[in-house]
Formats: sequence, structure tokens, C-alpha cells
Amino acid sequence: MTRAVDTWQRESREEWNERAARTSTVTLLPDENNPTRIRVEGECPACRHQTFHSEPLVLVSVADAVPAVARAIRRPAAARHATFEVLCDCAASHDAPDDGIGCGRSWTLTVRW
Repeated sequence: MTRAVDTWQRESREEWNERAARTSTVTLLPDENNPTRIRVEGECPACRHQTFHSEPLVLVSVADAVPAVARAIRRPAAARHATFEVLCDCAASHDAPDDGIGCGRSWTLTVRW
């Protein structure tokens, strides 16, 4: 097992992807049939502090031709999976630059439903 980190640094490692996949609690919201976001909770695989991430599956953009009209751009429902980067946002003091939060480490998760 890799030793927990205690200082801030922007870094990602394959071993963190694997550990987070085993230990994170993943919830599809509002439900698995028509999710609009993915909630990931658990221990940061690098610093071992509690962290939380919310990954949107629905993105809203303003159409260039008609600025007052917003349209939803949705990941294809047929895909039934999402791969995204999770950045540690723990509340521990890691001397993050610019009064940031977390230890700076990130990992990639793929969620299938």
C-alpha cells in the first residue's frame, strides 16, 4: 500500500484509479434509469481523507444564434457509462495554492449502469 500524501501537488497515478474504483461509493441521481449526474464519495486514494465529487451528465449551453434560448446537451443514453476525472476536494490542510482545497491529486473513474 502506498503511503498517504500530506502536501499539495498536482499528480495522478494509475494505482489511484484502481483503488478509488474499489473503495468509492457511486450513486446515479436522480436514479439509474435516467441519471443527470453521478455522485462519488469516499476516501481520496492519495491522501486518504474523505472527498466528494459530482459529475454532471447533462450540460447546458446557450445557443450562439439565439442567446436567450438554452438547450440541453446530453451524453447518449445508449452509452450507459461515463469516464471522468475526480479531483480530491478534502477539507484537510495540504497547503494548496490560492487557498484551494484538497491534496491536488486526481484519478479517473469509469462508471457503468
